[in-house]
Amino acid sequence: MGREQGHGGAIRPVQPWCRAILGRWVRRVWRVGWAGTHALLSSLACAIPGIMATRSLPSARDRFATMMGAPLMTCSARLTVYVLLISVLVSPDTRVGPIGAQGVVMFALYLGGAVSAMATAWVFKKIGSRGAPLLPFYMEMPSYRMPRLRTVVGAVWDSCKGFLRKVGRIILVVTVALWLLLNLPMPSTAQLRDAGVNPADKTAVTAYVVDHSYAADVGRAIEPVFAPLGFDWRINVGVLASLSAREVFVATLGQVAAAENPDQPAKTLKTMTYTSGPHQGERLFRCADMTEIPMHPEATPDPQVLRWVIPAGTLPLHGRVTEPPDALAALVRDGLVAAIEVETRAVLIRLADGYDWARAGGAVRDALAAALRQPDQWRSADVINDDDLLRGALRDVIDGPAGDYIRSHGGTVTIVSVHNHHAEVRMAGTCAHCPASGVTLQTRLEKDLRTRYPDLVELRATEDSRTASRLLWPSLRRQRHA
Repeated sequence: MGREQGHGGAIRPVQPWCRAILGRWVRRVWRVGWAGTHALLSSLACAIPGIMATRSLPSARDRFATMMGAPLMTCSARLTVYVLLISVLVSPDTRVGPIGAQGVVMFALYLGGAVSAMATAWVFKKIGSRGAPLLPFYMEMPSYRMPRLRTVVGAVWDSCKGFLRKVGRIILVVTVALWLLLNLPMPSTAQLRDAGVNPADKTAVTAYVVDHSYAADVGRAIEPVFAPLGFDWRINVGVLASLSAREVFVATLGQVAAAENPDQPAKTLKTMTYTSGPHQGERLFRCADMTEIPMHPEATPDPQVLRWVIPAGTLPLHGRVTEPPDALAALVRDGLVAAIEVETRAVLIRLADGYDWARAGGAVRDALAAALRQPDQWRSADVINDDDLLRGALRDVIDGPAGDYIRSHGGTVTIVSVHNHHAEVRMAGTCAHCPASGVTLQTRLEKDLRTRYPDLVELRATEDSRTASRLLWPSLRRQRHA
């Protein structure tokens, strides 16, 4: 080992620098791959013992990095919440190839937790104690023997006793407290009769009590905060309760569902509807549709306007919308929505005076989601061609983060011409005659522009109007597919 056959049968050693580089690489891979692995694996059961297990790591930097990543691992306490939400939100008939979508989502949640934990640990190792010495990894292998039954039973009992003690102190206490909040105050018989509830009907009485309980008051008080997400007071209470333990979220929704239908709470949970607000009577949990178009709202300087970000190319128009699909058209006719404008990667919606997003956000979100599935039914104020779409996308890029970056360095960018999937801009200010302007054109402007307008063939730049147009950075030309 470590020696090789030379010319003439002589034996000469491998070069020392080869051994040094190989040894350093092996030590680094071994250390990165194994340091803190047992702590992260313990976090799959619970993050608390996983964090406590970092005491065995000799390096303070490794201990801190592993402790920051351990809570992101998918622990067993999240399984109940994941199973509940996946069964309600993902249809069991939906498939991703030959595999059921519910299993794919569960696997993605586990994989996402592991990846985020490792990424967090890597980041904290990079930003903390850069000059710390590289410690070797030591692992003492135990002597393997056949365990005795008494030893196994004792170890299992100690673990179960510790878990039950923690469950009784946290989960049980919080669940009981929530049960009290969901069942107090108790109305009198006269109050029940005044509300139209038969005092002899236990199910109706229980449902009335839960809907007018202290917990319902708390959930409705914070409802404006979660309104853009479509939560009602029942989910709000469950989210607050889950801060103590994730299992409490399931217990909270179980109590609410059992109050309405004690015989079939699972069926009630799936058919639960909004009890008030603009969505009153609509289903609270709906199976996810794999054809849904992803979107999310962004705030604007105008509080009446929200910018709903959508994938580029979702809608074949740009500018002010005169005839939206039926879902949005109904909100326009009712006077809730005042104006709609389409950008390359967003839809700007302005509410009418007297309305706010805390109350109308849910209705607009659902109407926009339905309208995006009907792109051929959108009508713009003007006829829009491909050049208009490219010009609008380029204007969005210049007004966005890429343009802000150029302006922060004293440069300016203006549009010169747009024609047949080609665009030309003028770079002035500090960008004029700057050797790095070509890199900026490709890595900033062109990259963002291709995201918004995939059919882009070429983006060119000129320094000023007196010079001929020249290509600062060669763009990759692509043939436009029919």
